[in-house]
Amino acid sequence: MNDILGVIAIIALVILASFLIIDKYKQYKKLKSYFKEELQKLELISPELYRHKNSMIAIDIENTTIASICFNRPTELYTFKTDYILPSSTNKVILAFNETDYEFMIIISRENGGIVRRYHFLDIRDIEVIEEHEIIEQKEFITHIYMKLYVDDIEIPYFLIDFLRFRVRVNSKNHFNIRDIAEESMEKIKILILRASKDSTANNREGVVKVSNVSFNISGNVYGAMMATQGAATMNNNIYINEIEKMIEENGGNDKEELRIMVNEIRELLEDKEEIKKGILLKYSDQLEKHSWITGAIAQLTLGWLIGK
Repeated sequence: MNDILGVIAIIALVILASFLIIDKYKQYKKLKSYFKEELQKLELISPELYRHKNSMIAIDIENTTIASICFNRPTELYTFKTDYILPSSTNKVILAFNETDYEFMIIISRENGGIVRRYHFLDIRDIEVIEEHEIIEQKEFITHIYMKLYVDDIEIPYFLIDFLRFRVRVNSKNHFNIRDIAEESMEKIKILILRASKDSTANNREGVVKVSNVSFNISGNVYGAMMATQGAATMNNNIYINEIEKMIEENGGNDKEELRIMVNEIRELLEDKEEIKKGILLKYSDQLEKHSWITGAIAQLTLGWLIGK
């Protein structure tokens, strides 16, 4: 009897697995068809395609166009002269470089639409390549090889490009090859930064994104998840953008890049007080709901900015 039940259970699992595989395949075909239709509408000449889950980034170097395509959402188009493309291993984060005008764009794919930000090379304060290790059964592996990009006065990395998709053994051929690619990419960016710094036109540019250290004072009890704690917190010290960045680094998980960009966009909205309107934070509701620990900090930042502290 037990043998029969075991066979039935195995058959049931096989059937369930088959349905799941078929469903995944249908989703894949549906996404593939959607991306194909969107690309045909755009009439791009020879785009480089970077797919991540239900999103795709199409970069047409010849047509100076970048398209952010997300399933069942409006496609967003950007005009940008691209000379060099640096994708992460999963295509979630992509850097596009304009070597002539010393600019770069960062494109982050996400389920509810892509995030696109534009910067100048002189906005980069520092850049480095680091590795993360893990020991499994007394064997050492490399789990991540990051290129970290520091922008302006932010102490922690603003953008991270992960060159490693799967872990590899330490000192293996794959380890050295991927490390070389990461370091070569870093050196290329450093050269472009150096060129930009020597160019008088670049140094006299206007409208460059800058992240300011904006502070304010609040005394009393602040309820919620301020500074990633539970319950009430008393704040008597100045709170800086850097503090929010540290919170993101500690608690942001896979959404760190998106949260950093969200904070930067909110900062830009607050800088132009004439543009502040009801509902300006609505577009960030999904992130704020998902990462409730940051809502208190955003609320305090907004209040401090509005009262001019």
